[in-house]
Amino acid sequence: STPIVQNFTIPNLHNDLNYYNDREEIMFIDKDKPFYNVSQVAEILGITPDRLRTYDEEGLISPYRVQKDKKRLYSQTDIEWLQNCRTLIKKKKIGIYALKVILLLINSLDISEIQQNVVKDSDTISLLINLKENKNFQKIVPKITI
Repeated sequence: STPIVQNFTIPNLHNDLNYYNDREEIMFIDKDKPFYNVSQVAEILGITPDRLRTYDEEGLISPYRVQKDKKRLYSQTDIEWLQNCRTLIKKKKIGIYALKVILLLINSLDISEIQQNVVKDSDTISLLINLKENKNFQKIVPKITI
């Protein structure tokens, strides 16, 4: 029997990822450990691997690279970050350039300022706060160029 994680989609990423292996033992995956390859992450996000590579080239994500063959690996934290970015891009019709500007803007604000001054839409506020609280924020935003 194959471990469930291979055909896995992530419905709720607020807790550490648990899954049962083929012996029905609970396995825990560190949210920050690079684990998923480009194809797996693209499938989880519902995008093409090329689109995921574009996000990397544009500086929206900085995946771990395996030294030997330069393969990209992503953590659960990376996937959470990308899901929030993707929601802003797709559902809120924000382009990559605009997303970069927004990330730079919220970098200078605290959470209460985002809630009070940036937008009135509660879904968008939640997405922006999730981005700001994600570990990738401090790693990625200082490197953004527009």
